Amino acid sequence: MGKTIKTRLVEMAMNSDVGNEMKQRISNEIVEKQKQEAVFRVQKIREATSSVARKERYDAEWRPLTTTNVKYLTPMDQYKMHKICYYLYDKNGIGHRIIERYKDFVVGDGITYDIDDTEVREVIDEHWSINDWDLYQYQMIAELSLYGEQIYPTFVNDISGRVKLGYLDPEQVTNVLTDIENVKKRTEVIYVARDETDQKGKKIINLDEDLKSETYGYLVGETFFFAINNVTNQPRGRSDLFPLADSIDAYENFLFNRAERADILTRIIYDLELQGKTQAQIDEILEEFSIPRANEVFGHNEKTKLNITVPELGSDDASGEAKLLFNHILGGAGFPPHWFAGGEGLTRATAVAMDLPTKKQLKTRQRYFRWILSFIFRYAIHQAILKKKLTKDKKNVKIKFNLPKIEEKELAVVATALVNITNSLVIATEEGWVTSSTAKKVYAYTLSNVGVEIEAIKEEQTKESKEEMDKKLKNLYEKRKAGLHKNEEEEE
Repeated sequence: MGKTIKTRLVEMAMNSDVGNEMKQRISNEIVEKQKQEAVFRVQKIREATSSVARKERYDAEWRPLTTTNVKYLTPMDQYKMHKICYYLYDKNGIGHRIIERYKDFVVGDGITYDIDDTEVREVIDEHWSINDWDLYQYQMIAELSLYGEQIYPTFVNDISGRVKLGYLDPEQVTNVLTDIENVKKRTEVIYVARDETDQKGKKIINLDEDLKSETYGYLVGETFFFAINNVTNQPRGRSDLFPLADSIDAYENFLFNRAERADILTRIIYDLELQGKTQAQIDEILEEFSIPRANEVFGHNEKTKLNITVPELGSDDASGEAKLLFNHILGGAGFPPHWFAGGEGLTRATAVAMDLPTKKQLKTRQRYFRWILSFIFRYAIHQAILKKKLTKDKKNVKIKFNLPKIEEKELAVVATALVNITNSLVIATEEGWVTSSTAKKVYAYTLSNVGVEIEAIKEEQTKESKEEMDKKLKNLYEKRKAGLHKNEEEEE
């Protein structure tokens, strides 16, 4: 094919003696056009490969009017919250101890699990081992309380389905996206990978509800996301220290000021009065003057006086103010004062009564942590099924997690109560006030306070009731058999 007129004109212009000016102008136009095409291609590639920006824009600006608004802290405020709360945990004794209280009571002596299915247990044992759950469970609950949220990217073995958990610092997260029609469902975590311009997204693990999908009914995704201290339409979590930060800071400043005041009160000033002396004479005397030591004699005339001056800052008692601030912090955290060495004036009965709300609060956190464990372990089972290591019938195998009991019973008190209840049940049963079945239920409930599981007692009751029924049927059968023999003998 022949060359176009435009191409020929360009060649003629470049080969002729038009001059450097025309050559430079044409060259500049070609370079500028190439730059524009390159920028356009890069922009298209970014739009095609990154859905993060579009999703953020759509979720923020184009929600239907019928959906619930999402409650967010701005990314900067969320980042500041993490920094402040970490500082309180790292530098402040009260902030540190509040987080440790959650860890000590929720996890305590450690978590164990029971699985009846042998094959599933092998998968979970491997998952437990490679993720160091024996050690990491303590750090997990502490950081959940500290940051208010935890993000664990998953790395799944393509052959065995083995799940290895990673960790994503909550400070790197800039946004958590939700389903446009269901704010309860978190769909994606947006985080900063290297710098502010390099933002990436990971799909949050959810149950696949697409009927056409090969993974329908299984947990799929790239990362776990868990949050606490948030409402339904608030995707991101809040630290346990977040509402207490200002109060803890005020208490810290108050103690520092009182300590500084106490230091000033211990300082004294020697006031040497020299009457009739010039400043030069005073300076000369001070160069040779030394403060008298113990048992030394200081001689002077009527124009010289040596006094000791003590700062007068008032002698107000700050213990009441300190106690007010301290109780305000602990009240916000939900802990009684005697858990933090502040139980002056409390009786044993009062202390026990004050423990109840705190233990209920800790049990709630413990139940949530049990759900986190079951969700992660269920994902591990599902991945093993999808990679053909387990069969589909293992999908709903139950895992029983054994978490430490938060409320320890006093055996002496429970034993006394058990004896009294047992005696009263015996009398009530003999008098016909309660049935034997009701007495067993009351006794089982009493034993549950010692730590014996009610289910085990029910199983034992069922076993005993079957044995009693078999015994009664056997006796009835023998009586009827004996009666028949007796009738036969009488007829003969």
